[in-house]
Amino acid sequence: VFEDAESIYNLSLKQKHIQLEMCGVSDDLQVFGLPVQLSQVFINLISNSIDAIDGLDNPYIRIDCKKFKDRIEIEFSDSGPGIPQDKVNDVIKPFYTTKKSGKGTGLGLNLCKNIIISHNGQFKVVPIRDKFFFKICLPLAKAQKKAA
Repeated sequence: VFEDAESIYNLSLKQKHIQLEMCGVSDDLQVFGLPVQLSQVFINLISNSIDAIDGLDNPYIRIDCKKFKDRIEIEFSDSGPGIPQDKVNDVIKPFYTTKKSGKGTGLGLNLCKNIIISHNGQFKVVPIRDKFFFKICLPLAKAQKKAA
């Protein structure tokens, strides 16, 4: 799923000199779910990051994966300004956008949240390195098998 999302933006990332850092991504991070839907979440978050860091010096997007006993946590951050603290409670609401008129519908993050919830996970805005970004928590496939 990570590779699919990366391949969609590979050319754009190169053209804009954006470094995509994927830390902790490995084949043992397996969850039950629909790959197309999970790809949509990652594609949307990468797209939002590209918009947020376009034109900045030394732009990067960072995806950190951490495996726990029964879940994985995936943090998405970038070299942009992050989500303003006064917008943290609004950015996931439907039709809310911080983008300029005509640039976004305000549905992407709400859709991401709903997809992750439908996969028995959590989609949160969290502080990462003194800025606010996104964290996804998903149960590992092994944990879901035991619960079934």
